[in-house]
Amino acid sequence: MKLGKQLWPVTLFVVLGLLMAGCGTPTPVTCGVTSTGDPNMERFQESFTSVVLVSKSTGQPGQIGADGAAMFAADEQLSVRINAKVSGKTIRFCLQKTDSNGQIMYDQSVAPSEGEADYDIGAFQAGTYIVRLIERNVLIANLPFTIK
Repeated sequence: MKLGKQLWPVTLFVVLGLLMAGCGTPTPVTCGVTSTGDPNMERFQESFTSVVLVSKSTGQPGQIGADGAAMFAADEQLSVRINAKVSGKTIRFCLQKTDSNGQIMYDQSVAPSEGEADYDIGAFQAGTYIVRLIERNVLIANLPFTIK
């Protein structure tokens, strides 16, 4: 009986340590090795007609700046508008801040139905960003944007 009483503090310590280790998982700093470089336009064209970043309130794309990035106001709610040719393809939206250490600001997957749909990605503070669309671990589109 004494052995059981002596082990419970050790067991409790181990269990608490394992729980705390799970809470400290760091956020990844990249969208993955397949998310850089030029998008695979052939793969994109198999499943999609268009993809554009729009203001959630107006439904309009941002004005294109000299750097080719869409421009939006700070704290403006944004959406990715997809026009899909087919249903059932899972697309990952991986949004990174590009003017710092590449911090991932948004990372979600969706399975668009055929036709047009908007997917909310939130609002952001001043800076430069890029939404990377990834399908089956292949980069299929980049949507760069700037928040003023």
